[in-house]
Amino acid sequence: KELGKIVGQIILGIKIEKDGSVSQVKILSDSIDDRALVQCLKTVFYRIQFPEFQGESIYRSYPLVFKKN
Repeated sequence: KELGKIVGQIILGIKIEKDGSVSQVKILSDSIDDRALVQCLKTVFYRIQFPEFQGESIYRSYPLVFKKN
């Protein structure tokens, strides 16, 4: 699929460890229904390295909105 033809929203939930690594990526919502895209996004989010921080792991949700060009 061409990226410009994808329309919808995917909300990812991620768990960030205190060393800045992403240890968990979940699909919280998906209106696109494209398994390859979802798997690609999960792979990319696992590779993100956030700055280290003090305290417990944190959970965040990230909405990704795709619109036609």
